[in-house]
Amino acid sequence: MGHSLAKPGDALRTSFIKRFDPRFWTVDFPRPMMASVTTPDAHALRVDTVFYRKNDLAGLIWHAEDRFDHPSLAYETSRDFRGCVLSFRWQASGLMPLDAVNGPTLTIEGRDAAGQPRGWYVRLWNYAKGSPADDPTILQGFAATGDSVRGVAETLAGLFPFAVRDDGGLLRLEAVSEHYDGLRPNDLGASHEGKAVPRLARERRSEASLPAILSVAHYEPERDYQQGLQRVRDGGGGRRDVRIDMPVTLDAARIKGHAAAALHRMRIERTTAKIQLPWRYLDLVPGLCIAVPGDAGEWRVSAVTLNRMVVEAELVRHAIVPATGISSDPGRTLAQADEPHGPTIFHILDLPPLEDAAQTAPQVAVAAAGIMPGWRRAALLVSLDDGLSWHEAGPTAAPAVMGVTQNNLGPASALLWDEANRLDVALPNAVMALRSATPEAVLAGANAALVGDELVQFRTATPFGESIYRLSGLLRGRRGTESAISGHAAGEPFVLVDQESLALLDVPPGTAQVRVIAAGVADPQSPGQGLLRPGRGLLPLAPVHLRADLLDNGDTEIRWVRRSRAGWRWLDGVDAPLAEETERYRIAMMPDGLQRRIFEHPETRFTYSASDRAADRASGATAMVVEICQMGSFGLSRPATITLFLT
Repeated sequence: MGHSLAKPGDALRTSFIKRFDPRFWTVDFPRPMMASVTTPDAHALRVDTVFYRKNDLAGLIWHAEDRFDHPSLAYETSRDFRGCVLSFRWQASGLMPLDAVNGPTLTIEGRDAAGQPRGWYVRLWNYAKGSPADDPTILQGFAATGDSVRGVAETLAGLFPFAVRDDGGLLRLEAVSEHYDGLRPNDLGASHEGKAVPRLARERRSEASLPAILSVAHYEPERDYQQGLQRVRDGGGGRRDVRIDMPVTLDAARIKGHAAAALHRMRIERTTAKIQLPWRYLDLVPGLCIAVPGDAGEWRVSAVTLNRMVVEAELVRHAIVPATGISSDPGRTLAQADEPHGPTIFHILDLPPLEDAAQTAPQVAVAAAGIMPGWRRAALLVSLDDGLSWHEAGPTAAPAVMGVTQNNLGPASALLWDEANRLDVALPNAVMALRSATPEAVLAGANAALVGDELVQFRTATPFGESIYRLSGLLRGRRGTESAISGHAAGEPFVLVDQESLALLDVPPGTAQVRVIAAGVADPQSPGQGLLRPGRGLLPLAPVHLRADLLDNGDTEIRWVRRSRAGWRWLDGVDAPLAEETERYRIAMMPDGLQRRIFEHPETRFTYSASDRAADRASGATAMVVEICQMGSFGLSRPATITLFLT
């Protein structure tokens, strides 16, 4: 195999960089604080810092000697800085302003004329141009997003007027459009067929096409760059509300001024026009401003087409509307209290159907909160194989209101208000609260809570004691949970059902068990909670209103009313919609002392014949228990039961 010898440096190439190139700055800091330096473009660098202690200090450093890059890639060591000028624009947020006594400082480490190590400290503010209000502590900027330059420009153009100029290498945004001065009066009204056309055909949209209110969403520097919203109103006949989402950081007064100017421009630009010119005007391009001979005012070219050697230009009335600041309130930041997070408490719930639409896939809900008021969230882990493997399922939802029952909730009817029973609930911290609601609000779905397996609604919540509430005016067995009305005991979990505080997790159909762990910052390792055969919301509801009628021929007719998990409102003269693939029922007849008989039936009535009744009585049965389950697409409903006495 052939080979050749190379001298050191044969494969190296030398080029030049500017001193203080943004790519080669470094940042240094003491732990545990954090800092990083990045180069968002070729002419800028950005430092992000997190300070934990009062005396934390971060240094942005240019080294005369490149100690970090590979020797083949490092820049030349040069310690002679004579004649160098370090000039930069300073933008900062969350730091001391430049004019503060202990504000940012330039530190120079080197040697004096005698060759002894020495440091020099330069207060940056002493060399700054402008005033503290010009820039130093408020970051004013725009988040450029979009899949193209056009997408970014269109976003900006919604609020800020500008012209785009192609200089052959870059698209430059300019505040003033270039003016086109070559339009001759005799060239107006050109036509490819010699037909007479208007020299200037103008139109004006109606007042109703204008916005009545223009709202601009932006990032508000006075509120730690949270989203702000400024609104301006038009005094004309506009009927629409228009909102512009502008990913820009500007103070409230300037944003409101730009919004008012944009609204005024919309009023001016509702006047449009069209002119036709000879083909020689192909240099007329969109964005140029022109003055049409014989017409007062100025127009901006919005579109140009060439049609059979005739240039057709669409125009928009143009005017420069300066944006002046308008006094406006930026609002205030609602800061969260700095409190300990505390341990997590959570419950995995197999909820009954909560929406009018039928559920099509099994789901479980996770309601989580904290023992302490400072709790915010936890991470969810899910296992479908009894803890052998786990996968992340995102964070918990907003903190739920949950607690523990203090007394036994007695049985009651699911058809009427339960005014006899009271339920005492203890909540884990003082931030949680339960509130009363009007009867109309309760009937519309308010104040729903899961107590054990029963969905209950309450009308009145009376506080007594520390974080203890007494609930009364109850509606029981809601959304098909009437089978859980009996069997309550003190110490059951109580969870207020609020969609915003429930994290819904999809599970595959047929899952035998799901386990969930909610892991917060102050939680020890936990085995989690499990749920067997999830999918309660997929099952049909048990039939209701069972009755048995003895017919004249001795037969017994048993009838019932079907319910649907897709129709919760009883409408007069309208049957409940069928949420299952077909309507079928499983009927189990159980005479005492005899073998159970099971069969399927397609209707909401069936006949227990007189001959079958006589045969069961002759076999020694004195009573017949009949269980009826609706057969659904995913399983059986709970049984509805009626007992027939055979004497």
